[in-house]
Amino acid sequence: MGVDGVNVQTAHRLGVRGGPNLRPIIATFVSTQDGENIMKKTNTLKATKHYISRQMPQDKQERMQFAMGEFIKKNTCIQAALG
Repeated sequence: MGVDGVNVQTAHRLGVRGGPNLRPIIATFVSTQDGENIMKKTNTLKATKHYISRQMPQDKQERMQFAMGEFIKKNTCIQAALG
């Protein structure tokens, strides 16, 4: 993939060893920037059967959705006031 200097905090595989399906790998990075660097390079995997997706813990995902909703509400109000 061409990403150097990425620090992985933990990594493990899901599923049963020797099963009929491929086993996904879950990785946690030391810093958010490391994860961002990996996500920027995902387009290099388009011609392969491999892929990378972002998955966050449920509580973090809910906090992020709430924050984005609040951000959109505030920006909509500002745009309405300026418009």
